[in-house]
Amino acid sequence: MTMEKKCFIAGVPDAGKTTYIAALWDIIKRGGNNLELQFTTSPENSSYLNEIWEYWVSMNKIERSKTPVPDDIKINVKRKSDGEELELDIPDFMGEQFQKIIDHTLPENIKQWIEQSDRMVYLINKLDDVSKDDLEEDDPEEVDIDRTEERQKAPRLAPEKMLEASQNMMVLKYIASHSKMQKIAIGLSAWDLKMTENLTPEEFLQQRSPVLYNFIKWHFNDVVFFGVSAQGFDYKDKSEKEAEMKDKARKSCRAFIAFDKEKELSPDLTKPFNYLIS
Repeated sequence: MTMEKKCFIAGVPDAGKTTYIAALWDIIKRGGNNLELQFTTSPENSSYLNEIWEYWVSMNKIERSKTPVPDDIKINVKRKSDGEELELDIPDFMGEQFQKIIDHTLPENIKQWIEQSDRMVYLINKLDDVSKDDLEEDDPEEVDIDRTEERQKAPRLAPEKMLEASQNMMVLKYIASHSKMQKIAIGLSAWDLKMTENLTPEEFLQQRSPVLYNFIKWHFNDVVFFGVSAQGFDYKDKSEKEAEMKDKARKSCRAFIAFDKEKELSPDLTKPFNYLIS
């Protein structure tokens, strides 16, 4: 056993990170024998996790992270079958912090956090696609000398105005080249709205956003795909499904995951970490 494996949860704004973490914290609070992993330690300060959990359990839309970098939240998990351990690092800072990768203003402490991790859960929500012409980026380490003056005059494109697929590729490229990443799990958020086409999460991403899919496969050797519905339903349906969802929450099956090529949906949100822990 080793505690050297470090995993973090990432994604651009509105990727579904906070909701997933809240649903995961619900699993931790409730416990249960049907999980592939067990949680061996809880964070020293769980006030932030309890705050987002309150939103989640009351079926209200979770407010987006307001703090650029809140207190570091670490949870240790262990696989029941062989005792392998993983340190899950979830300082759920704003997705805008990841956008700073794009305009080269990423804070130093977040750079270090990325550099020290070797596992990652990366969440994606919107699946707009890009063409090859959209893939040019203003990387100061790869600037064509003959075009330097031209590039300096051209205004930078604000990250929030870029297609989300473009943002994801630039963030993932930075992580791939500035970390010792060994394994990643790509999660498609709001899977309850995406699973109508009877495709696996990988097939769905490949069809809906082929450039992003090929980019991920090219830059990461060991990757798995999953779909997750951390809220469990569409907010617009709250009045119709409130009683049903409350009952599912009590049974720890409101949130669910479609993992890799598994045919059945599962309430075990720890599945991506079970894959990453190996």
